[in-house]
Amino acid sequence: MDDELIPRSYLYKKNDKTSGELLSKFLKEKVVRYKRSYEKNNVSAANILEKTKIDEKNETQDYKLAVARVGNGSVGKAGLINIKKDILNDMFYVFDFRDRFNDDALLKEKLCELINKRRGHFCNITFRVGSKSIKKSDVLGFRVEMN
Repeated sequence: MDDELIPRSYLYKKNDKTSGELLSKFLKEKVVRYKRSYEKNNVSAANILEKTKIDEKNETQDYKLAVARVGNGSVGKAGLINIKKDILNDMFYVFDFRDRFNDDALLKEKLCELINKRRGHFCNITFRVGSKSIKKSDVLGFRVEMN
């Protein structure tokens, strides 16, 4: 018998003992509206990992956290997008930072780095068979250790 009686994703969620702060401490819960285009985007899952630093020429407040919400090889990839300049395809959740963290470029970059280091977490928690997908609550419930 090769069938899973208890899905691995359930066991992963139940046994995941990661300590640290919830991302919801740093992010607003409401997802941000962003510019989207299927054909004319400059940010996709293929290049989101290149967008992990804040350009000093731009305002830090304009940078939001984008997390890929779908795709077997893409789910959980994170980057910092300039909400005024970047155009994304439709596979991201984009979060704004809480007011007290909105001017902190180092914190934004560190959070992005920590998410990308544990991308496998998002693959392991998805219940779907086939293409992976995560919920907004999966991102907000992700824990990071800020040292």
